[in-house]
Amino acid sequence: YAITLESGEVDAGNDFANYQMAVKRGKKYEDFNADGMFNGNDVGLENWEIRAYADDGDGVLSMAEFNAGPAATDLTNSNGNYRLDLGPGDYIIVEVLQNGWFESPDADATEVNPNGFGDLGKYGYAISLESGEVDRNNDFANFQQAEKKGIKYEDFNADGMFNGNDAGLQGWTITAFADANMDGELQQSEINAGAAASDVTDANGAYSLLLDPGKYIVVETLQTDWFESPDADTTQVNPNSLGGFGQYGYAITLESGEVDAGNDFANFQQAIKRGTKFHDEDRDGIRDEGEDALAGWEIRAYADDGDGILEQAEFDAGPVATDITNANGIYRFDLNPGDYIVVEVL
Repeated sequence: YAITLESGEVDAGNDFANYQMAVKRGKKYEDFNADGMFNGNDVGLENWEIRAYADDGDGVLSMAEFNAGPAATDLTNSNGNYRLDLGPGDYIIVEVLQNGWFESPDADATEVNPNGFGDLGKYGYAISLESGEVDRNNDFANFQQAEKKGIKYEDFNADGMFNGNDAGLQGWTITAFADANMDGELQQSEINAGAAASDVTDANGAYSLLLDPGKYIVVETLQTDWFESPDADTTQVNPNSLGGFGQYGYAITLESGEVDAGNDFANFQQAIKRGTKFHDEDRDGIRDEGEDALAGWEIRAYADDGDGILEQAEFDAGPVATDITNANGIYRFDLNPGDYIVVEVL
């Protein structure tokens, strides 16, 4: 106050007001399971920028407030912690997003930047600070997408392993559905909710699915005349054969940034065994001109242990396929890959 006083005058109400800076702080962390809580394997993230913008009191960052620039900024330390020293007032606290990262968001955050101004996250904190106040635990949670990948291959010997002459299959669709009830099996309601991600295998049979952290069922879309082996690592995740998807696949739990590789799908086509039954009049084992086909003869295929000889146990197990020769003496078996003994019934 600059005053002029006269004799006996009382000049009252000349007050002095002061404040202390308030402190806003919290943690920036990688939210491995994207649950919006700092727990489990979650860790602090260093060198993320946190900003405070002056707010008009409505709790939402406006273009004018954004254009005015931040009132304070800080970079998170090695533990993911940040600190902003601010005068008393209303503020919007937001993070600066980084490439390849997504907001969880933290359970205490609200949507303070719904219009997505700048490269700022949508979620943060609308706060009112008083002199000397310390506002803690204002955390920011982010995750990276996980990758689920593998090979779709033709399993020539149907052993459920990628080996020998096996080769990748192009143009097969692999789909991931959110496992909403977390039971490890595909439900119709989960199919109805839509795919979380899908991919079509490339020339090498490879697929790749980018997924948020969470639980998923990964299955293949079956194609006509193809059968599942299945691959040795798969489980029966679609036992009811819903939606035209294979019964075998993967029930997985993915975390932030995880790469889950080697999740392969094996399929085969049935092989065809065929020939002719004929009357070998000269007993030379060759069908000569004029030797007639024999209709109505039964031909059988028995599973073989690989020694090329029909054994009692294999006979007792019964034939895996039978056919009756037609008018031209022809028989045909459609058989899964494997070893067989093919004989006629005399």
